[in-house]
Amino acid sequence: MTKVLAVCLGVMVLSAATLRAAPVPEKFTAVEREGEPTWFFVFETSQGKFWIRRDGMGEIARPPLRHFLYLKQPSKDYVARLYFFEHEGDVFILYELQSGSATLVRVDPVKHKIKWATPVTAHGVPALEGDAVIIEGMEIRKADGKILNRG
Repeated sequence: MTKVLAVCLGVMVLSAATLRAAPVPEKFTAVEREGEPTWFFVFETSQGKFWIRRDGMGEIARPPLRHFLYLKQPSKDYVARLYFFEHEGDVFILYELQSGSATLVRVDPVKHKIKWATPVTAHGVPALEGDAVIIEGMEIRKADGKILNRG
């Protein structure tokens, strides 16, 4: 009986070590656009509710106040797709423009400021894995937005 118990305990320890060694990627959430002809992307985090207009102008509502946020410079290009992920009190937002370009930003919703913005060439649903955001093989360091691997 003690041999069986020892084997089971050994398997549990090895399984736990294996699970810790390989971090599980956490996928971003796609945000559906709402309204026509000027649509919005609306999503909520623990830090407040976000409204991002198709031109990149946004608002963060943390009652009783609302703060403005600008994702991109005004142009005729518009935000076609948007993903977000809340992590360590910040919100990561990947937005793809109608022209095909995309940018990953890290937003501090308390100060309503963009900490960093990195243009990306990869498309698809991003995932946070360890200390990097992965988009189709492209790796971007979450701390400062530096590109680690272009994929």
